Amino acid sequence: NGYGATYDKQGKLWYVDFSANGGAVYIENPDGTPASFSPLIGTALGGNSNNTGIGTDTDGNILLSRNSRLFKLDAGTGRILASWQAPVRAN
Repeated sequence: NGYGATYDKQGKLWYVDFSANGGAVYIENPDGTPASFSPLIGTALGGNSNNTGIGTDTDGNILLSRNSRLFKLDAGTGRILASWQAPVRAN
C-alpha cells in the first residue's frame, strides 16, 4: 500500500507504506538501488504507527507524519533530528 513519496536534494526517492511493518519508509538512490539505511521500519520511528504523509523542508530534511507525530529526518542518514507530538484533544 503506497502512501506518499518525495525526493531529497541528492535525488533519492523516499516513499512510505501505510501499514506494512508498522509503516515502513523506503529510500532509493538515484540509480534505483536501496540506500544503505533503507528501509526505516516503524519501530525505529517511535513504534508501530501508520505513516500519514511525507515531504521535504526548505533545508532538505525529510518530514514524516505518523498519525499524531511529526518527525524531521536527516536525508543523508535517515536519523531522527527532531520529533513533535500533537497535543491530546479534550472531549
